[in-house]
Amino acid sequence: PYPAFNRTEIPQQHRLPDAADLRRMCIITKNDLNRIYENLDHRQRSKDAIQQEIARKKEIAERSAQVTKHWTNTIAGARERKLEMRKIREQEEEDRKKLLDIEEEKLAAERRREHIEKAKQLKYYETDRVRTFHSALLHTEVLKERDLQIEMKKR
Repeated sequence: PYPAFNRTEIPQQHRLPDAADLRRMCIITKNDLNRIYENLDHRQRSKDAIQQEIARKKEIAERSAQVTKHWTNTIAGARERKLEMRKIREQEEEDRKKLLDIEEEKLAAERRREHIEKAKQLKYYETDRVRTFHSALLHTEVLKERDLQIEMKKR
């Protein structure tokens, strides 16, 4: 099966170095080398197969989770429904609080307006014109009262 070669015709890659120590060398046949490579490849292939199996199971689990995500009769579905109901309740509570805040703001504005109106009225009563008018009004009431008292005494 192998062509006959003269020792001088052996290609450079198949020749041993001239100073080679044959006692320290191990010569392996092609079949043995292929078996070693196959064994190494088998280990790598088994690692790859394990990785592929893990990835396949993960993908199946993800697809299953996607399919069952919207089912209401599962634990995850019940949890999701509870979370959704909680979000709705919180949103309603937030809306109610906003309405209450708006109402309180309106009441505070009304009270503020009333206080301002009262302060304006008090300031107006403190002007000289109004004070003079009130003084004259009081004086007339006193005079009327005095006239009534004199009238009562005469009787």
